[in-house]
Amino acid sequence: MTTLVVLHLSLVLNHPLQRNLLSDYILFWAGIILVLWKTKRQKDLDSNLLSNLFGLLLLIFIIARPLYLWNLDTALFLGGPLVAFAGLGLIVFGFRGLQRRWHFVLLLCLIFPTPSLTLEHLLPFTHLTTATSGFLLHYIGFKVTYQGDLLTLPTGQVSVGYLCTGGPLIIYLFKICFLSIITFSLNWLQKLGLALCAIGTGFAVGSVRIALLAVVVNNERIFHYWHDENGSEIFLAIAVTIFVILCNWLLPLEEFNSRKKQLQTTPVFGCLQKWRIPMLLVTWSTLVLGAVYLICAPSSIGVLADALPDKLAIKGWEQVWVDQVNTSFRKEIITVNDSDQALSSKRYIYHHNNQYINVQMRYIVNTYGNIENYLKKFTEITNVKDIGKNIHSKNGIGYYVLLNDSNQAYLTACINPRGGSTVTQDQFLSNRNSYDSTANRILPWLLGTAILKDNRCLWIQLSTALDGAGSESTYPILESVWDTNYTLWRSHFPKL
Repeated sequence: MTTLVVLHLSLVLNHPLQRNLLSDYILFWAGIILVLWKTKRQKDLDSNLLSNLFGLLLLIFIIARPLYLWNLDTALFLGGPLVAFAGLGLIVFGFRGLQRRWHFVLLLCLIFPTPSLTLEHLLPFTHLTTATSGFLLHYIGFKVTYQGDLLTLPTGQVSVGYLCTGGPLIIYLFKICFLSIITFSLNWLQKLGLALCAIGTGFAVGSVRIALLAVVVNNERIFHYWHDENGSEIFLAIAVTIFVILCNWLLPLEEFNSRKKQLQTTPVFGCLQKWRIPMLLVTWSTLVLGAVYLICAPSSIGVLADALPDKLAIKGWEQVWVDQVNTSFRKEIITVNDSDQALSSKRYIYHHNNQYINVQMRYIVNTYGNIENYLKKFTEITNVKDIGKNIHSKNGIGYYVLLNDSNQAYLTACINPRGGSTVTQDQFLSNRNSYDSTANRILPWLLGTAILKDNRCLWIQLSTALDGAGSESTYPILESVWDTNYTLWRSHFPKL
């Protein structure tokens, strides 16, 4: 079990979007190990040859996945530990014994982040938080007014979004609450107390955070610090600390000081003894070798990151320049649920008849294909409002969007691994459901050569100077380049 935990934590440590949650994974794995230790004397080991072989196959299936697939395949990353634990559980407990340990499956589900889980559809959470923060500021002497999601002070105004409220904090604290309920023997009053502590602590800390953001809204540097990732983590730490202090009066901590009971050995049937120990040795060796490989082997993600070529010819234009462009986020707009990760990016400049075109390519993984978010995160383009009104489509190619500012005209779209190009999240997810969720992709996924949900995008951004001309006369140039070279650019989509 410990080898499986180390293997999973090494994957988390190497995952670009999960490594900052390493402490959360350690906490829930510790809970699972504690529950296992408390139930180690139960005599319900019903393993047999069939359960051992099936469990070993499940473990091999998980360990044989290439490292880069763990970073790209969300379904594998979320479901892999469940499958691995099921394999190990079948070897140790058998089919019947594993069924009686449903609480381990629940703990494994609690490990993973739940960005899509929201309390906003259950009650007007942002309105309640805005009102509470407004009352708090009024009580301590600030002149404040609030209406709906808007909180207004003489120094400025903030619009309260769900992710800045205590909603995500409540969900996180509820996960710790469930961990405590499963780990310890609690009566219904203690369980109710934990739930109320989670709700009250999360809501109160979230309201204080909104109040602080409203006070410092006129100081851009301080506001972004408390609004972005650093501030979120500080308030999360405060919420967890308060919750732990409250739990000190609720949990039966004397359980740790209970008398030691003599360890009872588990009977092993004579007919199973001949092959059980060798099977466990094979399983342990497989896990160790898999952990060593994943920790020491170079990541294939680096190969994928260099997949964009230096020379990229387009029909009728001469390439005159190529260089790297920024793959990092604009810091002021980062939120706690950002997932888009640009592994590689290049800028190409082309010349034709005194006309220059700038082509930027970014290879983005773990994404939902939202072009509006890309423009906000990776560029300085500010004219991205009402982007849906500027979306166009082309038969055989897909969707693209036309934009302009005072100096440049832009055409941008997301080239999908399968299906036509897209602009919005709905279009991207529709492609994934139509082209990824097919029967002919199941076998390649099982063999570790494909991603079940291929959330990758080759983001193309074309731009050219207006030079006094109107955007309506410049857009056809960009559209001609897009139509002519789409197939060529799609052929450069990085292979797995």
